[in-house]
Amino acid sequence: MAKDKSKTPSQIVVFAVDAGTETAASEVLTDLGLESGMVKRGGIDTAIEYLSNNPSPKIVVVDISTSQLPLSDVNLLAEACEPGVEVIVIGQNNDIGLFRDLIKLGVTDYLAK
Repeated sequence: MAKDKSKTPSQIVVFAVDAGTETAASEVLTDLGLESGMVKRGGIDTAIEYLSNNPSPKIVVVDISTSQLPLSDVNLLAEACEPGVEVIVIGQNNDIGLFRDLIKLGVTDYLAK
């Protein structure tokens, strides 16, 4: 399916797998005054589906907590994003190895919950 280029993309879209992350993300967007930002419930699969069908925002924040293969999933996400999109990943593990691997894939940052 082709992306609907007529839609105005959000400045930032956050994909959160749980209520706590969703609430925290909404509060951060409000505190930063990012009215064009949005928070969607779901993980990396939801992000890939959304980005495959909508214009890419400037920043994508995606929760990989439920991903079984986070590096493979991030590669799929990269294919769905338009060039120049900054990707920030949120996860459960404070793992320097995962962080380094994600940075090698082009992720801007990794935040442990």
